[in-house]
Amino acid sequence: MAVLRVRQGRIRKDQFRLALRPSVPELLLRYGLRYVASWWREALAVVLALLIYRRAVDALGPVGGRGLLVGLVLVVAGVPRLRAAVLGWLLGGRLRRRWAAACRACGLETTRHTVLRTPRIRRAWRGAAGWHLRITLAPGQSVDDLQQAAPRLTATLKLRELRISPNLARADRVGAVLVHREVLGRPIRADLLPPGDPGDLDRLPIGAREDGTAWLLPLRGSHVLVAGATGAGKGSVLWSTIRALAPAIRGGLVEIWACDPKGGMELAFGEPLFHRFAVDTPSIADLLADAVRVMNRRTGRLRGVSRLHKPSTDDPLIIVLVDEIASLTAYVANPKLKKQIAASLSLLLSQGRAPGVVVVGAVQDPRKEVLPLRDLFPVRIALRMTEADQADMVLGNGAHDRGARCERIPRALPGVGYVLVDGDPTPVRVRAGWLADDDIRTMAAHHTQPAAQPPTHRPATPPVRPAALPPTTAGQGWTPDLTAFPPPPVGRTRPGAPGSVQGGGKAGEEDDPTIPLRGWRSPPPPALPPAPPSIDADDGSPEAEAAWRAWEAHFPGEPG
Repeated sequence: MAVLRVRQGRIRKDQFRLALRPSVPELLLRYGLRYVASWWREALAVVLALLIYRRAVDALGPVGGRGLLVGLVLVVAGVPRLRAAVLGWLLGGRLRRRWAAACRACGLETTRHTVLRTPRIRRAWRGAAGWHLRITLAPGQSVDDLQQAAPRLTATLKLRELRISPNLARADRVGAVLVHREVLGRPIRADLLPPGDPGDLDRLPIGAREDGTAWLLPLRGSHVLVAGATGAGKGSVLWSTIRALAPAIRGGLVEIWACDPKGGMELAFGEPLFHRFAVDTPSIADLLADAVRVMNRRTGRLRGVSRLHKPSTDDPLIIVLVDEIASLTAYVANPKLKKQIAASLSLLLSQGRAPGVVVVGAVQDPRKEVLPLRDLFPVRIALRMTEADQADMVLGNGAHDRGARCERIPRALPGVGYVLVDGDPTPVRVRAGWLADDDIRTMAAHHTQPAAQPPTHRPATPPVRPAALPPTTAGQGWTPDLTAFPPPPVGRTRPGAPGSVQGGGKAGEEDDPTIPLRGWRSPPPPALPPAPPSIDADDGSPEAEAAWRAWEAHFPGEPG
């Protein structure tokens, strides 16, 4: 039972206060039962083993009972799935005891009806990096309390990292990942990743996730921003994306318009894969302007037909790839070019997703002052950063508290970062594939889009002098006499033609011999014969006969 105590006041010593404290037997009973209850899994396993052994001894004898028990242990140890299930079930009890003790040490304990409560583990399973937990918060706690205590819990549990993410369905439940090991420590060879499917540009394999599955990048109908400090591995993400697109480039379904403001130092190795390649500010401005024009034409064609562009060989997906996008938005010295580039990028990022003009950009400094169009990228990848708040700039507010600690990524792990997958607010740790310079050259040589065959030039034929045609018979129309109009002599040029002096060409250049009738004009048609006498005048009189004979005299070759 509880004990009522009278104690001296804390502020005024001349006053007293009453304190209700549990008695010693109550404390022993409460904490003793809690400790025993925390071992119920192990106790249940021992009780089950003893019951099986006793039944086996009754049925088979002592030797048979011991043999059956040893056989069951060997079966559990020999079957991987069964062994993982039993060990995971037993280790779950130990994990719950450690978690409760760590929460009490970090002050995550609340009191309800004189009972101390800590966040309780509802479900736990082992992953490649460590334990994944589903936790129910204690009454009076929130996700913010757990996130603020995450550094203390990490040190108390002796973890590599602790990631906490809220549950969007219920506010009293959270998810946690207790990271014990770095599973992305070794470089990922890009040539060992599955090849990209030319017909599926929504799931491009560019790396691996922490859980061992492939990292699939949605590209069609989206824009991608890759942010990271110098040496963080932005090039790995870009080249892995190009590698996944290589089959589609060869098939004519994708065109890459590459922009490398650093003079081509990063992207020049893959120039054979690019439909267009610009390395200086004026040419980049022209490339972006052309992309805007293509986008506007496609928007007009797709209006009322489709809400999302479908790539084809006649109308491929255009990817505007920019290695250092901040060089175009913040570091351009020419104000006119800077304004033109900013306008083109704004139009592409706000309107280019649906008509199939996608922007993929890389940046070192994700601040708004450097990249004001940052929020227009639906897919954002955060690699190693220099400051803790930069993860929130790229992935959104609260991403750092949910586990995207980009400033703690070691320098020895280029290409490692965090990304939001399928709208889940929990950042997922990923690593992009790595390609050497020779791998890029080999890829460019094997997947270059075949160039269109030039038209076959027919040999020039000399001008043919048309022969005189025989005279036609009556009733077949008029035929011009070409013999009176010879073709132009060799070396003659038309005044004002491109090959003439007036047209800016060289004097004496031959005219096109494939048009033999050029240079002469058709003669005027012959005069029409006079009208015949009136029918009313044909009365058989001598005057009428004379009029008809005079009219027939105009046709000497006609039979009478």
